[in-house]
Amino acid sequence: MNSNDESVKELQKVVLELKYPNSMRMVCGEIKGIGFFPGAIGNGISNLTTSIFKRKIMVLGQDQDNAKGFNNSINEGNEIYSPTWKQMTMLFLKAGIEISECFFTNSIMGIRSQSQKNTGKSPAFDDNVFMQECINILKEQIRLQQPNFIICLGLSPLKVLSCLSQEMTHGLVGIESFAVLDQNDKAVFKSIDIAGANIKVITIVHPSYRHLNIKHRRLPYRNSNDPEVELLKREIVDKLN
Repeated sequence: MNSNDESVKELQKVVLELKYPNSMRMVCGEIKGIGFFPGAIGNGISNLTTSIFKRKIMVLGQDQDNAKGFNNSINEGNEIYSPTWKQMTMLFLKAGIEISECFFTNSIMGIRSQSQKNTGKSPAFDDNVFMQECINILKEQIRLQQPNFIICLGLSPLKVLSCLSQEMTHGLVGIESFAVLDQNDKAVFKSIDIAGANIKVITIVHPSYRHLNIKHRRLPYRNSNDPEVELLKREIVDKLN
């Protein structure tokens, strides 16, 4: 077992020791193939020449799923069948982002135990103690990975991440929609210091509702067929090349 495996196992152990509220439960079982941590411990990426904690991009979701959805992913052996993965990988392909450059993880370390929905605001937000523990774990993930970029999938993970940065907390006051986010020029935070990493934070609409919500973006790319493709190209891909 290499040092990367040890780090993942230690992080998973911390996740399993969390005190979960009634609305959430721990991740029991493992998605063997590609998916988000903590459900897919290794992200299912076979090319481990670059360890998952040495990749340049963190892709940050909200929570793992509801119980039914997580069991489906275990049975499928991956999450690539889901609307989130289908839309996200299509977007990344258009923008030129390599999956092998990304560590896929969640800002909330659990499964929705009582909800039939796996979208929308997580019920975990109603428990302040649990959320603080998740914020601490997110900080540890960032410390281990030291990403250059974090792509937030929606406003909820952005708000969780902002708890680790005073600049982001102040910058997001009163922002509850993508239209307002863009109008206030907060789609990108260019230089955020968290856990020893200097990070550019980019926020996109959640992939599962991308076809509905992309129209709400007010990004300054009037000649682009897809403003989020242009956003990712300019803020990440062009900087990596």
